[in-house]
Amino acid sequence: MESLTKIVINRLPGMIVYGRPRIGKSKSIEFALNYLPMQLGTLFPILRTKCSSYRVPTEEKFFGDMLSDLKFPFPAKRNPSAMRQQIVNLMLEQGERSRMRRIMLVIDEDFMFLRYSGTKGIGKPFLQLSVLRSLDRFAERVNIIDENGRRFHFKATAFKHRFGLKIMKAGLNMAQVHQLIANVTSEMPMIYARKILKESLQNNG
Repeated sequence: MESLTKIVINRLPGMIVYGRPRIGKSKSIEFALNYLPMQLGTLFPILRTKCSSYRVPTEEKFFGDMLSDLKFPFPAKRNPSAMRQQIVNLMLEQGERSRMRRIMLVIDEDFMFLRYSGTKGIGKPFLQLSVLRSLDRFAERVNIIDENGRRFHFKATAFKHRFGLKIMKAGLNMAQVHQLIANVTSEMPMIYARKILKESLQNNG
């Protein structure tokens, strides 16, 4: 929330929220955006669009999807330059109407890392298993070992729990953490809270 507020107040270019699918990025952003106007003390335009994945992406598809998400009534057909200008004009119009004289554009992308080479799967996201195998090969190459002296194996749940601990340390309560993270039990935020308390007690002596 603090980062989003700084972006708006200081007119920063933007930020990237990254992570694997299904850890709650979209829900986290939606949660923050709902409270952002209250934090700033005024309403201002927040434009949201979704970046879809295509085997053969084009400007026409990107701008067309964006105009559709922004509820533009008459998008130019098959003319990327005209479509781009329509988006710019829409943003300028929204900014002129805003009390703060600015807008926020949120682009939600399901897949950040796509295959761009090989014999199949071009334009598609990497499978979770493929990513974990690549991390395991990295662990073997640089000799990362676990507490038992064996080669360390990465697990997808570790990234999710790290995110949960991070947002709880940032001040979110257990109900909010459970709401934002997909596929966790209601007891997991309590485990996060106990771990944070234990770390705090250890650090304080």
